[in-house]
Amino acid sequence: MNKKGGKHRGLSDSLINVIFNSVAVNHRFFRGYESVVNILGSLSVVFTLSFLTFFFASGYIPPTLAPNISSPFEFALLIVGACVSLILHEVSHVIILANHGIRAKSMGISVTGIFGAYVQADMDLETYRKVKLPFYSCGVGSNLLIFLILFVLSDTIMPAITPAAAVSCWFLILNSIPAPLMDGGKIFESQLESMRIERYTTLISVSILMVWLLAVVYRFAIL
Repeated sequence: MNKKGGKHRGLSDSLINVIFNSVAVNHRFFRGYESVVNILGSLSVVFTLSFLTFFFASGYIPPTLAPNISSPFEFALLIVGACVSLILHEVSHVIILANHGIRAKSMGISVTGIFGAYVQADMDLETYRKVKLPFYSCGVGSNLLIFLILFVLSDTIMPAITPAAAVSCWFLILNSIPAPLMDGGKIFESQLESMRIERYTTLISVSILMVWLLAVVYRFAIL
């Protein structure tokens, strides 16, 4: 167990070092990347809220997001899409930290409690407040970016990669839900703080849930 943990930590440290050094050398490029995924991250929460509201009201899921997996190749693409989404998500967190001169302490997969990946870093409260929004936005922003790329390719010249596009979208939706413990929740919280209306967080969250509930009631009422 210790040997495996040591190997994992060594791999994590090596990857973090590579990213940190790459950001230092190509600072302008990664600053541009941060700007793009930051915007996409904020849009991801809007996209997810809109998509879920539409789904609860109509019960409809676009075929692209529910492909028929009928072969080992398509299943493999599903797994590849999930892995790419996960890796890019966590690497983007490390990149944004490096952009702000912060070296991530560790990154990896958590199998205790809620299953998922993580990036850890040591910083004071003031620094955390400064990087909070870009840190959380970049993860889901990178997922929206990879989904858009895969979707365009699958809808034009590479329809075979539709399973990868689908799973990347669901990964995006899961992470950008404005709920506690999710990146979307932190983005939602940060946006409310920037507008100085964070005291209404609970009210706004309950209102969103009520809209979804009414959408479901409406859908079944017209059946």
